[in-house]
Amino acid sequence: MNKREANKRERRARVVAAARSMIHEDSFSMRTLAEKAGVSVVTAYSLFGSRQNIISAIYQEDLAVFEDELDALGVDAIERMFAALSLAAHHFKESPAFNQAMFRAIYGSADSALSDGFITPRIRSWEKLVAEAAATGLLDSDVNVNAMAKNIIHMLIGSILDWVRDNITLEQMHAEVAYGLSLILIPVATKKSVPGLFARFAEHDATLRRLAQATDGTPEDRDV
Repeated sequence: MNKREANKRERRARVVAAARSMIHEDSFSMRTLAEKAGVSVVTAYSLFGSRQNIISAIYQEDLAVFEDELDALGVDAIERMFAALSLAAHHFKESPAFNQAMFRAIYGSADSALSDGFITPRIRSWEKLVAEAAATGLLDSDVNVNAMAKNIIHMLIGSILDWVRDNITLEQMHAEVAYGLSLILIPVATKKSVPGLFARFAEHDATLRRLAQATDGTPEDRDV
């Protein structure tokens, strides 16, 4: 890498770092962002083109780190699916204000390209997990990989947005998505993975019942 490219990369990193620290400020401008990063407004626009593209750079950077952490676990595809939920909940717990601000920025924007850009690579990641699970005999070999990945992502986003809007707690969000993932996988699971999935289903069902009872005093055996 020549010096010019190295300088460009360094300036990009400074702009992204500045955006991370300002993401909770819903109306931050390219001018204030450039000042925070120590670059000119012209440079900020030259590097990214728009505020939306900077937000996109943040979540693509985070996805790469997330996937590396997941791959490092060295477990099978279904285990990594549930680990992905736990890992996401862990990151949300560590930086709730940042993550809630990120989702508000993504889904509060009138620019659908921002949310599409967020969802599409995540669907691809889940497609890889589903395809691997099928290839290794954990799911039916003829499972509809794309449809399943899309359903999982839409379920995840729905619960995450409920958490962002303070409709549910982080613990409830994690239990809901793990419960939902179990339900999505069980119909296409092979004999090899069915017992583990039913065990996960029972575990997260019990958690949701406990949380509901703690919230409104509803008896565990009440019909819902």
